[in-house]
Amino acid sequence: MTSFSYNSDLIGGGLMVRESRAVADLLLSNADEGQWHQAIIIDNRLQKNRPATAKRAGQAIRKRLE
Repeated sequence: MTSFSYNSDLIGGGLMVRESRAVADLLLSNADEGQWHQAIIIDNRLQKNRPATAKRAGQAIRKRLE
């Protein structure tokens, strides 16, 4: 029997098309964790009000795309 785990980050919320493009760009460029932090938290490429929100959205989109 295959183990299944429910991940609400993957199905909750909207598609976030604009943000998905930024995350896809990072994935395609094989960005390392430092580059992810720079783009998502420091440069605020997802244009979120708080760093925690940007981090959470970035992780959710990354999981969706991977």
